[in-house]
Amino acid sequence: MSSSQRLTALKISHLTQPGLYGDGKGLMLLVQASGHKSWVLRLTSNGKRRDFGLGGYPGTSAPATLTSGRCARMASNSGRSSQSGLTAR
Repeated sequence: MSSSQRLTALKISHLTQPGLYGDGKGLMLLVQASGHKSWVLRLTSNGKRRDFGLGGYPGTSAPATLTSGRCARMASNSGRSSQSGLTAR
């Protein structure tokens, strides 16, 4: 994904419409009707799509989210997503 499509702090602060906003490689920001924002990682494992909550925004930084996302992706690829401590949504 090009850097112009990445979610920056400024772009995130302007997101008010409820929905999922992609940042690349399955990482998304979920904006709820209440205005609450949280990071979600969408993975496919064994042909099933799963969403994993990575933490709220701004409480969870983008670098921490990316690290969590990489760990979740590796765990999912090895079939250990249930042992990784992540919660499927």
